Amino acid sequence: MKDNESSSFGKWKKLTVVFAVLLVLPLITAAVVFFIGGDLLAKAQQIPVVSMILPDAEERKAKKRVEVLERRLEEAEEIIEEQETMLEMLEQQLLEKEEEIRDLWEQNEELEAESQEKRLSHEEREQRLSDLARIYAGMSASRAASILENLTLTEAALILQHMKEAEQARILARMSPQFAADLSVVLKDLDQVENPDMAALQERIVLLMESVEQAESRISIQRMVSTFEQMAPDQAARIFTAMEGEAAEFRLAATIMANMGDAQRSLILENMEPDIAKTYIRAIAE
Repeated sequence: MKDNESSSFGKWKKLTVVFAVLLVLPLITAAVVFFIGGDLLAKAQQIPVVSMILPDAEERKAKKRVEVLERRLEEAEEIIEEQETMLEMLEQQLLEKEEEIRDLWEQNEELEAESQEKRLSHEEREQRLSDLARIYAGMSASRAASILENLTLTEAALILQHMKEAEQARILARMSPQFAADLSVVLKDLDQVENPDMAALQERIVLLMESVEQAESRISIQRMVSTFEQMAPDQAARIFTAMEGEAAEFRLAATIMANMGDAQRSLILENMEPDIAKTYIRAIAE
């Protein structure tokens, strides 16, 4: 009986060993294939037991293809993202350029309008001076001379400039020698004056100031106010700005502005530097 038991135990032992070998052998084969690779993997898959453990070749290839495609997809997504960012930047730059172009067009239109307005203003001024010159030339020389002597030198020169030389000589001969001499000098240099109209206005203001200060003026403050109200606001602003530096002139200018209409005074103040405008506003308020 003991012999039978020993024989049975021996059989089981052999079976166990065989089973262990069959179990370990595929693992060893897989390890060898993993480290060696190459054709051995393909041959190992032909072994029945080993083929059950090792992955299928097509499955491996498919997995690699998927990995490659995934990497390419990620790279493509990164490129697309970069392109979208660049496109947004370009669109923003384009919008800025379009806005800049619109601003330049608007500035150009404004400049053209100002230029046209200046041309018309210059033509109108020349026409008015020509009309005045024709009126004075049609008067008797003595009558024209007496009227022109009551103007400033620049005002009289602007009118004479639009007359013929014979008409100028006829009127100058009827003026006082001193006024005629001074007027001739101004007339000679008139073309060199950058802004004759402004020069005439400044002379007129000086005349008005002297008349008021000497208390013998034929021109009242109200007439001075009327004179300034007939000027362009920017011209009046420049004159008032020049008068701001000296105390007596500033007081006179503030008095004139205080007697002006609100609308005209506001336009003049708008054309001044802010600090100078504030100085005048405080003086007027006091």
